[in-house]
Amino acid sequence: MFITEKRYLSPLSALQCGPGQQSWILGELAMSRPWFLVTLLQYDPDDADCAFKRTFFTSSVEQVEAWAQEGITGELRFKSASIVTPDTKNGTSTWQIEPLASLWFADEPAGPPGYL
Repeated sequence: MFITEKRYLSPLSALQCGPGQQSWILGELAMSRPWFLVTLLQYDPDDADCAFKRTFFTSSVEQVEAWAQEGITGELRFKSASIVTPDTKNGTSTWQIEPLASLWFADEPAGPPGYL
């Protein structure tokens, strides 16, 4: 979750975004917890050789799992994911980002999800 204010709406928002979307120049993290930075490739339906990267920031491990397992969904394809951890989770004094070498999913016993 992100917190922001109207004054941080990007002056380029109308040029960068489609209907129902807005872009922001600043957002505060609402919780200090692990996040995932996920890169998907979006392919042009008329030219399979033409793709551009789209990058998403999500706190939902379930969303990362869905993107990874879908593989190819129409024009979007999963490329990579990194985990972004706060100092309270990674044993350092700052946030860290590390690429995920592989994704592994299994049913967890009762309790909160774990991150490796």
